[in-house]
Amino acid sequence: MIEGQVSKKRVLTLGADPEIFLFSGNKLIPAYEFLPPKGGDRLMYWDGFQAEWKYNHEGSHCQNNLVLYTRENLKKLEKLAKAKDPQARLSLTNVVRIPKDTLETAHPLHVELGCQPSWNAYKRRGEAVVNPRKLPYRFAGGHMHFGTWTPNRPNYEKIVKTLDSILGVWSVGVAQHMDNPIRRKYYGLAGEYRKPKYSEGYGVEYRVLSNFWLASPSILQLTWDIGRMCVRLAGSRYGKLWAGDEAETIDVINSCDHDRAKKIIYRNQPMFRWMLKQVYRQPESIKKAFDVCNQGLESIVPNPDDFKKNWHFGEEWIENGGQPWARWEG
Repeated sequence: MIEGQVSKKRVLTLGADPEIFLFSGNKLIPAYEFLPPKGGDRLMYWDGFQAEWKYNHEGSHCQNNLVLYTRENLKKLEKLAKAKDPQARLSLTNVVRIPKDTLETAHPLHVELGCQPSWNAYKRRGEAVVNPRKLPYRFAGGHMHFGTWTPNRPNYEKIVKTLDSILGVWSVGVAQHMDNPIRRKYYGLAGEYRKPKYSEGYGVEYRVLSNFWLASPSILQLTWDIGRMCVRLAGSRYGKLWAGDEAETIDVINSCDHDRAKKIIYRNQPMFRWMLKQVYRQPESIKKAFDVCNQGLESIVPNPDDFKKNWHFGEEWIENGGQPWARWEG
């Protein structure tokens, strides 16, 4: 029996820089054809073939705002893409094969892999890409930013390893029909992170997850609730209660082994339920968090690529929980 509560004295600020591909039918629409390049104060831009955005609310700790701004950015991105091609659609496909002729003829800036180097909690690295024109794939991630620590830096490796062992493993089950292990040969390996510096202090950028959490407001809320709990666990005495082997965690994440991911979550049922009880009151909400890992997010969001329906593009958004679909626990 686990008793007690994780301290919430540290107010975590939240941010992200999700990436997403757009298609017309089955044909990829390169984001550089309708978005500006990254730079200056731009909040939405192309990152090679995929679109990317960041949130203009540094220092915000309100998760409902993260949901609201995500919806606004998805709507804006769809509108810009449809101005280029009326058949444009958003997609949660996170590994896309680029046609050879496109790679050979595209401008060098559009094919280069411009990501800054990442750190890895396990001292591992993805496969090096010497010539980006020879890499036939491009990838979309859903990086999570947590802050702010001051005056001291956070314990990066402890936080990232805690996120991996719980959120990273859980996400393998959730995205079992979406995530492609090809991505983790190059990016999003277990343990991948950066050390951002904000105006108010230090932060952690967790770079392991794909963009699956863009599927709906409820999936976003649940993913970030678990992520915030992991960060708090890393600074508490309760984190050591999670039954997991480091080598097992790394292999499950990097190979997208959803069968073993489910077994790890099942093995830790008491701990996982205790974590979720820190956030949710309703037993049904906690049960669904297990179900979505076992069955995949399609058990909650039948068509993850139907952004108009899942994000209620045609309806007025009411803040502060006014819409039951704005939260995991309505």
